[in-house]
Amino acid sequence: MKLLNKLLVMSSVYSIVFPSLLVVACNKIENSSSSLSIEQIDTFINNIKTEEDLKSVAEFNFETTFGRKKKLSDTLPTEIEESPSSLKITLKDKKYKDNISISVENARTDKATTFNRSNINGTVTLFVTFLNRKNNKAQTRELILSGLSKNGGFDHNGRQDVDPISAFGGHEGVEKYVKSDQKERFKYDNNNYIRTLESMYNPNVSSQKVDIEERFGLKISDDEKNKFDQLAEKVGFDSYYNAALKGFTLPVNENTGKDTAKKLKVNDRPEVNKGPSYTDALGATDYFKTNGLARTLINETYKTMAVQTFQVKFTYKKDFADEISLLKNHISLIKSWGQSELKDFKEDQINKLEYEYKLQIEKIRKEIATLIIEDKGIRAAKEKEIQSKELKLKNEREKILSHTNETLIQLQNEEIKKLETRRDKGEEVGSESGTMWIMDYQLNSDQPTVFYFGTNSHVAKAITNNLTAVSITRIKETVKVGEKLMLNSFDPNFETFTFSINSSNKSSISAIFHATDFIDKNPSDYLTKKQADKYKEAGFYADFAVIEFDFEKLLLSNTNFSVSSAGKQVNEYMSHNAKKIADIITNSYATRGKYIKFKSDSYLTDYKKIDRPIIIDSNSRLKDLENIYILGYPTSESDYYLNQHEDAKQVKDKKNDFSLWINADSKYYGTTSTSEGFEGNYTQDELSRGNFLSYQIGYRSFIDKPGLTDAFLAAHRVGNDLYTLTQNGKTRQYFNFGLELMPRFYAPSGGASGSSVRNKNNELIAVYHAANGSARTGLATMFRSPGYNYEGLFGDYNLPQYDLIYGTGKNQKRSYRHALEKKYDSKGIKTKLFESGFSKEKVPENFKFKD
Repeated sequence: MKLLNKLLVMSSVYSIVFPSLLVVACNKIENSSSSLSIEQIDTFINNIKTEEDLKSVAEFNFETTFGRKKKLSDTLPTEIEESPSSLKITLKDKKYKDNISISVENARTDKATTFNRSNINGTVTLFVTFLNRKNNKAQTRELILSGLSKNGGFDHNGRQDVDPISAFGGHEGVEKYVKSDQKERFKYDNNNYIRTLESMYNPNVSSQKVDIEERFGLKISDDEKNKFDQLAEKVGFDSYYNAALKGFTLPVNENTGKDTAKKLKVNDRPEVNKGPSYTDALGATDYFKTNGLARTLINETYKTMAVQTFQVKFTYKKDFADEISLLKNHISLIKSWGQSELKDFKEDQINKLEYEYKLQIEKIRKEIATLIIEDKGIRAAKEKEIQSKELKLKNEREKILSHTNETLIQLQNEEIKKLETRRDKGEEVGSESGTMWIMDYQLNSDQPTVFYFGTNSHVAKAITNNLTAVSITRIKETVKVGEKLMLNSFDPNFETFTFSINSSNKSSISAIFHATDFIDKNPSDYLTKKQADKYKEAGFYADFAVIEFDFEKLLLSNTNFSVSSAGKQVNEYMSHNAKKIADIITNSYATRGKYIKFKSDSYLTDYKKIDRPIIIDSNSRLKDLENIYILGYPTSESDYYLNQHEDAKQVKDKKNDFSLWINADSKYYGTTSTSEGFEGNYTQDELSRGNFLSYQIGYRSFIDKPGLTDAFLAAHRVGNDLYTLTQNGKTRQYFNFGLELMPRFYAPSGGASGSSVRNKNNELIAVYHAANGSARTGLATMFRSPGYNYEGLFGDYNLPQYDLIYGTGKNQKRSYRHALEKKYDSKGIKTKLFESGFSKEKVPENFKFKD
């Protein structure tokens, strides 16, 4: 119990609650009319020692919404755990009923790491208080209640029940884990994670090693593997076998004709599935809500971020340029194949297909395993579903094996024709929604009209000649800290400005910088010959871009834009000029003084700054640590905070709306209001915090630095395919690249792309670009990397030194500064970030690398 009192946030998984004085006071009877003595009542209570004793003298009912009563046989244990006071125990004998008050103070279910044993067995542990109303004295009993409803181990909402503490073997295990150093913690987490991956790859065979040569094409001798593992331990990387199972990029020895060279082989398949970190969930109020907090600004730091951050939507006519270009590249590649390359391609496609089907089939088998004996119909249906999938797999495998170069080229051409037909009709419209934030502005007037917004490259790629409209949603500066907000289009705190785009104002919006090819290396410089040939045209990128908005050009007249708020048109801005409109949209950023900055040091070289204690020793230690703050606008479709009844209108429209989202605990939802007469439920120290980095294992490449990773090694692609981008009429594929972080408590749905990661000083650290709900974290590309030397572990590859903003890294060739210098240096224009000019010499000293 001492351990739990120290957890960062008190866990609701296990706590014993003693009778409340309030309950005692409210139920005290000064003058009982009963003839029973105090001793008789105490004797009656003392005789209730077991479930059977209590059931023989009392009736049980579980009260749900609006007072509806359920029998125990219809009530799951987790329902009682969630709302113990809803379990009503009423004594049958009136004379005892009048003199004894019975209340269920708390309830506890038995949880395994990923399922609830109590819901399988139909039992729950109760903490029941018996109050003798004559002397106002209470006794608490711990009783096991049986005869409850059962299921396959899921909770009463049909969710997989998870107990993070069970993952460590109980409270003693957590205490041991906390005392371990980061490498020891990694070893513990990693061993469990690898066992899970092994069972995923070998679903029908337990505790069997995966053949990484057969599965991933990684041919390496035991001696080479041992040498790798020894050096990996030294530089802080995982073992060869473990890294292979995670889908990491790994070295193989390749004969070059003259000698043997160490080259890298990427996992050329869809991204490997990721699981969560139970360390992240320790102390969380609700495991299933550890993806973040919706529609609440819990402190001034988040408010500052909010007024500088926007939900943006770009609407465009689809021209399918990326898709057509990629198919043409496929044709060129297929034409170059001989029989060997064609055979390899077919084998690769079959491996991917089999892997995907195995995962689907294994998921169904796990569902079957959780069924109870009586579920014969469901079992038969699921077994039939497995047979259907096995038949589909067989048919698709045969179809792949039948292909020749010519049939594959024919397929590509057929797809191109379909896309060209759709393009020529010009009827299809697409949109890209994301999050963007003010980064910079031009200094050419006291009321600037040219602003620069940071976001993701995959959001900014929607800005093409086919753009037809842009919408910018801002939150008003008058929003209150602690206020529970509604969805964007329902809440009067938000305003949406929509501008129509045509040939006259098309140049007003442009992506001045995509973080592509920013160092003087290409993937082919490091990859094996086979993969280097395949990806000879590919490049490196970080998912970051800067968008230039020229509001003077954008606002053609007072007829090409509209403003709405809370479902109503706003007409008060229609007579304003471009300067005023820019000032309103940006919440007077240029004159308010709370300017963004960039963080010049790195967690990679000074991890202690962000190394959170899993157990609180003192508040002063927390204050010494750097918290990270993240805010964005994901789609509301996955906003699980909405109440089906209270928020019925918002629930109905949530698929087409957006929710403000931050990286905070769900416990703050609806509980942080500080309106007059109410001080709130939490201290200012608690509310002032942000959060920390994730302990998730599947993305992490630096074993002793939770939450940091080398993207090229650990996450070179997000999802199934490499990133594609068309620039200057040419479409290229890109490998995800650079130093990235994984945040704790931030994995919202689509739309959060582009969320900024900052510290309390409003210093920008990273931009969030990929959420993974199953891993309960995501990836954010860091603006600056000090570089990292792997001492030959990956051949010639080392994490490079770079700065995406200031462009001062060794061997760096592109940055935001470079883009401004190229476009504006000769025109005498300066920006807030570059008040002295765009040359490298003018960069502040703290952003110049020392080596």
